[in-house]
Amino acid sequence: MPPQQKFIDAHRRLERDTPTLPESVETPLPTPVFPGDRVNGNRVEDTPCERRHYHLDGLVWTGSIPFFPDEASAQIRQWEHVHGLRQAFVAQVDLLDPDIETALDYYVGMERITGVRQLMAWDQVQLPCRPGSINLLVDPLWRKRLELLKRYDFRFGIEVLAYQLPNIVSVVRACPEIGFTIEPMGWPLNGDGENYARWKRGLADLADCDNVRVDVCALERVFGVRWSFELASTWITAAIETIGVSRCMFASHMTASEAASGLAAMLARYGRLTQQYSESEADSLFYRVADRWFRPE
Repeated sequence: MPPQQKFIDAHRRLERDTPTLPESVETPLPTPVFPGDRVNGNRVEDTPCERRHYHLDGLVWTGSIPFFPDEASAQIRQWEHVHGLRQAFVAQVDLLDPDIETALDYYVGMERITGVRQLMAWDQVQLPCRPGSINLLVDPLWRKRLELLKRYDFRFGIEVLAYQLPNIVSVVRACPEIGFTIEPMGWPLNGDGENYARWKRGLADLADCDNVRVDVCALERVFGVRWSFELASTWITAAIETIGVSRCMFASHMTASEAASGLAAMLARYGRLTQQYSESEADSLFYRVADRWFRPE
């Protein structure tokens, strides 16, 4: 990563909600348990000391934000004080929650909250990976509730697996007024030729939708904690070339990604990936797309 390159980390975790288990596989998913479910989330005390070494300009935090005005405001002020950077927040929601309208009205009044997100990963092959989950993308009630987001200026982060790309394409096309953040780059599931081609077709369909941005993040969850650059770069480059450098953004998933490589190694790998791009294109991936999309302050 060039020393003068500004970077907005477009996906940092707010929660510490899972136990630590640092070992995982080096092959693409599926695995019996998602690797990222077994490493630590983020904490306020995990101050990004890497700011001393890189031009880290902003953070986009994702996770659960307290649903109590005084507590949430105090929490956000604490995060801002600790890190001293421009920040934006993406609040975890469930569109099927009976109180979702109250929640959205609440979050829209909060400073720095510029997006909401929902975890939608549903594995049609290895259902035990997500016990009790369903493919919400084809659920009529969920799709009706999605219409609520048209009232707000939120980006909607949506974590889906490669199997679900055809479903998310139909959702995105039906809601051009909503800006969708696809995490993490449509989650490729394994490296055989058939699945790779299916994943690329899904991304190509998404590329026709102007209301989509793709988050290149959480690579330790997609490719395993001990992920290899050679394996991941094929998929990352394909995602960037398919969607376009003006609509993709680099991010970490810290501190979960610390178990995989740490920020320094991750940025070095992103830097290697951008050697084929112009200075302006690299700036889009590291900084400009996230800055315009999430609007950190």
